[in-house]
Amino acid sequence: MTMSVWGPHGATIIRVFDAPYQIYTRVRPGGNYGLLNTATGRLFAAFMPAAIVEPILKQELREAKKVDGKIVDLGAYRESLEAVRYNGCATTRGLPVPGIGAISVPIFDVNDTLLAAVTAIGPERLIDDEEGSPQRDTMLAFGRRMSLQLGAGQLRERGRQAPHKQ
Repeated sequence: MTMSVWGPHGATIIRVFDAPYQIYTRVRPGGNYGLLNTATGRLFAAFMPAAIVEPILKQELREAKKVDGKIVDLGAYRESLEAVRYNGCATTRGLPVPGIGAISVPIFDVNDTLLAAVTAIGPERLIDDEEGSPQRDTMLAFGRRMSLQLGAGQLRERGRQAPHKQ
């Protein structure tokens, strides 16, 4: 499991919580998640203001025209971000590492701004990202609980509007 925040180079890992099983991937504090092919990166791309995300996204697109051997379809990518916002989480299976799955959930602050992402990562057989699965429901509940503890949702409760995210 990792915790990430937005940094100068995008979604940046600040904490790694070791799993009881070995994962063959380079996940370490200070590392960055790609916006195109990781659950954490897609989560940040979905919930951060577009003006902040676009420079990093454009850089990634220049450096890697293909994801999983396919040319990146920017329209489909943007649609996938709509699904992330609707579902409240981002998931991946086999990307960017074959056999590895991930579920990433947002943590919002008192201004309803994305503060961090918490991501469960593991072998696909152990990470059930389907709607209603125990792992996905647990991750979503954790993200909501942390957000509430940080005051998320209070703007709506006080009758004010949250800042526009896009």
